Amino acid sequence: MKQLFTFYPHRFLLVVVMLLLVFNYAKAKDGDTFLKKSPDFKLEPTDESIVGIQLGYVSRQMRADGEVMPFLGGDKVLSHGVKVGLVINPTIRYGLGFRTGLAMDWVMRYHDKVAYNDINLSVPLQVSWRIEPISKFSIALFTGPVLDFDCFHGVKAKGHKLDKYDYWDGNKHYEGFNMLWGVGLAFQYKSVRLGIDTEWGMVNKHKNTLYDKVFWHKPLSVSITTFF
Repeated sequence: MKQLFTFYPHRFLLVVVMLLLVFNYAKAKDGDTFLKKSPDFKLEPTDESIVGIQLGYVSRQMRADGEVMPFLGGDKVLSHGVKVGLVINPTIRYGLGFRTGLAMDWVMRYHDKVAYNDINLSVPLQVSWRIEPISKFSIALFTGPVLDFDCFHGVKAKGHKLDKYDYWDGNKHYEGFNMLWGVGLAFQYKSVRLGIDTEWGMVNKHKNTLYDKVFWHKPLSVSITTFF
């Protein structure tokens, strides 16, 4: 599992490209591509999905001096949490649009009778492309930067709060801002969208640690979005 997530962004991109190529160039009986043959295919989606509510799963990971390490306490390289937020994703022309909004990530870990909690706010600033190969069913790709702002880091043991260890305020160990590069794929039917994406940190979070370079990543997020 550790090796898988180390190379996950490359594999993710490769799978997305292969799926698109297979889908777009799958030959029909008369030699035309499926997209040309299908009478339902539309370059611009017929729905007007713009604003939606998002709920899902998010993972967090830390890489220090090239080595994958646990983001929170314990010995596992991935920490797991929930994502909830507002998505704004209008389509402008030819299926192209932009994706932004505001989401809260709450990552939790319980290890050796100690509970860790980490909360941050995310603002994606991404380009999107969405097509409708079948009536009321669309496929979307999106990529671009994601701005992360650290909000809270709490530690509790046996019901009592320990001495505060705040990544971005108390001990000044890590920068409170992060910019990640995200890539995602989504499938939407009517007003409900299933999205899968990965985000990889580009800002060195090191401020006062034992490491020279520290990057925080979100290797995998899976979410459901319902548009108004």
